[in-house]
Amino acid sequence: MHRIFFPNVQHFALGIGDQWPSNAQQTLSTILDLSRVIKLSLSADFYPEYTSNAIAEIKSLLNQTSNLRSLALYDYWTPQNSSQRLQTICSFVGPHIKHLQIRVKDLNDIKYILERLEHLTSATFKYAPMLTINRAEFLQSLEYLNRYSSMWNCQNSIYIWFGDKKIVRNK
Repeated sequence: MHRIFFPNVQHFALGIGDQWPSNAQQTLSTILDLSRVIKLSLSADFYPEYTSNAIAEIKSLLNQTSNLRSLALYDYWTPQNSSQRLQTICSFVGPHIKHLQIRVKDLNDIKYILERLEHLTSATFKYAPMLTINRAEFLQSLEYLNRYSSMWNCQNSIYIWFGDKKIVRNK
């Protein structure tokens, strides 16, 4: 049994540059008890063709954080391959994660994420200042999700809270 230097850490931030360090998993598991982490902020480039090894390592890291409930993802504001980036991100956000904070470029990004991550109970979407959001239209566009929701739009961020699925009754 190895000694863990910080066994009670529940929140931590991790920044990944161009490449995932080769011994990062081993080092992290020596420093932190990853099973105790409930909130993780992760800065990385989420394009699989750019850092496929890093994406695999991120997935492995998230598998070790069994109590993780909140995930904040920070990456670059780039318009290229947005759907591929979102597809990659959705592939590693497991059902144990209940809150997601992420940067988006438009409302389609938000819809894409919410359609695929139905297990979220809340989400925060950070967007560029040039994007304007009509609250009523946006909430109406989310009705197809068939979930009760409330929203707050403030300082280039949209905060959404979800309840249970609505029961649709046939007349």
